[in-house]
Amino acid sequence: RERIELPSVGSFATHGKDYDLALGGTRYSRHSKLENRVFTAEASMRSQVSEIPAADARAAEKPLNDMWKDALEIMATGYYATDADVAALRTRKITDAPNLVWRGNVFLDRGEYDAAYADFDAAIKIDEKNWYALADRGMAHFWRGNAVQAKADFDAALAKDPKNEVALRGLGVIHRDHREFAESIDLLTRSLQSDPDNTFALGNRAYAYAMIDDKPKALADAAAAIRIQPNYVDMYDLRAWI
Repeated sequence: RERIELPSVGSFATHGKDYDLALGGTRYSRHSKLENRVFTAEASMRSQVSEIPAADARAAEKPLNDMWKDALEIMATGYYATDADVAALRTRKITDAPNLVWRGNVFLDRGEYDAAYADFDAAIKIDEKNWYALADRGMAHFWRGNAVQAKADFDAALAKDPKNEVALRGLGVIHRDHREFAESIDLLTRSLQSDPDNTFALGNRAYAYAMIDDKPKALADAAAAIRIQPNYVDMYDLRAWI
């Protein structure tokens, strides 16, 4: 059993599936959760029989290998994957929607928008009710320059999940690009209610506040974004401009 207390600043996500299954005469169990900034994981392996036929051992080999490759990981929001991280991810066979969404976001953060789109689209095909996959596909559309398709995905995600912070952020940026700053601020504020440490939302809201000459709020958002992500160069530039 592992218990990890995470820092009080920033947001975190976990990746890796829980399981409880019998393979090759042994029961394998793993369960994890992230709650109140504490990550806990429990794993066990119990033999159920003294011997198994050779055919059963061969049949268990592939699912066991797949299971061992599915490592539990904790990643901070804003973590930028290294080249080695991405090289390992490219070769990983992922067949479940949550981990496809996770890998898609790694690609998205690196500017690999086609690869991100492919993972998000694959996740939707596996689980058509994964509204985060739909919203994230909208983000991939947006960064590929397809604002119309992006808005369609954001609207569809919000129709099913009105508090979906990814879709709210995406629509907020689209309104910002159209210089509809009041609408942008409202959407980004709603997204921050679910994800208050998201520097992308804070940075874009800071810009929108600056555009309506609300300098105190713009500076407050810029400072909050820098506190969470000290290398956020655009926020230093925005503060200097203000």
